[in-house]
Amino acid sequence: MSESVTSGAVARHSYAQGQREEVARPELNLKSMNPKSDNLFHYTKNIDNLKSILLNGFMPRYCKEDIEWLKSEEYKFIAYPMICFCDIPISRISKHTSSFGEYGIGMSKKWGISNDLTPVIYVTTKSAVPKLTNYLFCNWKFTGKGKKTRKRLNLLWQLISLTKPINGKVIIRKKEVNIKFYQENEWRYVPKNNWDVLIAEEYEERKDALNAELECQKITFIANEVEYIFVKNNQEILEMFDFIHEKLSHMSENDRKILSTKIISMETLNRDI
Repeated sequence: MSESVTSGAVARHSYAQGQREEVARPELNLKSMNPKSDNLFHYTKNIDNLKSILLNGFMPRYCKEDIEWLKSEEYKFIAYPMICFCDIPISRISKHTSSFGEYGIGMSKKWGISNDLTPVIYVTTKSAVPKLTNYLFCNWKFTGKGKKTRKRLNLLWQLISLTKPINGKVIIRKKEVNIKFYQENEWRYVPKNNWDVLIAEEYEERKDALNAELECQKITFIANEVEYIFVKNNQEILEMFDFIHEKLSHMSENDRKILSTKIISMETLNRDI
């Protein structure tokens, strides 16, 4: 494979002339030996989710996480709010998108860092982070409802929410499936304000209400911070183009043009690489 792959062109509408013209598809700088991308990617299962991100920004959502690395005697999974990204290079993204979805958006890593995204901490059960976490649980006093107690709990849960085991389990169709988390290259945004931790038994009952409360902590962006917009197939390129120009009226015409040049299909991408 060549060091870089430059795809052809994609069709887009010209609203001023009522005709279609062509714009260059974003150049794909695929350095096969680069272990990390310079961008952060968020993938999703359907085009409606992608449209919602472009229209409203990224919304934190409660997700169930494997916490067996904590050696808890009571819980195997708990849930807390997050927005997940990865920096897996596009040249080896196919396995990841088969699990997380073939629609997505790529943001600049500069944007991510400025919005408090951070790589997750991957741990083994005998490493320092689980030992530190258990030590703090055992030795910090969490009695009462004062500021000191709330601050300690918030700090501790922030640490836990940014930590994952190198290998663990996820629940897919009500079954536990073993996953090598370390291969996901995950970056994560976790809201800074106080939030509830959900045990697995109350997740389904409470998640929707708590997700709605988190909308005020969404992450937004401007057109120049978007590097890629992924749709599943070539037929959806024009659908996404129309959506950008017709529904994103809060953006300037130039910004909508910029976003239009970022659209690329996974169908073409997989064929090229």
